[in-house]
Amino acid sequence: MARANKVEEYREQAARGDPDAQYRLAWEYFRGEFVPKDVDAAIAQLRQWEKTNPELARFNIAKIKYAEGDSSFIDDIRSDCAAGFGPSLYLMGVYFLNRVGEESGRKSAIEYFGAAAQNGHLPSQYFVWKLSRLGFRRRLATAIPAFRAALAVAVAAWHNQNDERTLT
Repeated sequence: MARANKVEEYREQAARGDPDAQYRLAWEYFRGEFVPKDVDAAIAQLRQWEKTNPELARFNIAKIKYAEGDSSFIDDIRSDCAAGFGPSLYLMGVYFLNRVGEESGRKSAIEYFGAAAQNGHLPSQYFVWKLSRLGFRRRLATAIPAFRAALAVAVAAWHNQNDERTLT
């Protein structure tokens, strides 16, 4: 019941323009646990959040659309990808990995993950390592950096769930 009360708090704070409340309320609407699930209301809250945090808001809108099977998310994040926003590049990598033919999808996914990794996105660094066709010796030699990336994700996410280096 405490979380249901939190939702009401989020509503009040979001109405006053609190960006953190807008973000949290959007995900409450998307999950639909304590309020009726309403994807349009979730996206509307994120559009409000976009005024203060445009890249992360657009990324979260794309994430919701992706989860709902709405492929229009691709158009929504192309500009973020072109600007090198790691989480958007990561999301495109996941899309190509899961939705496109095995070899061509894998190749495109590695390209997106690679671009995100170059921009400091830690989960993408791991996926580049995982998807690269390295021999046993080379994979073993790169296991320590992959482990460090995974550990860095855990630590950064623990400190701040909206850290751009860890968003997945």
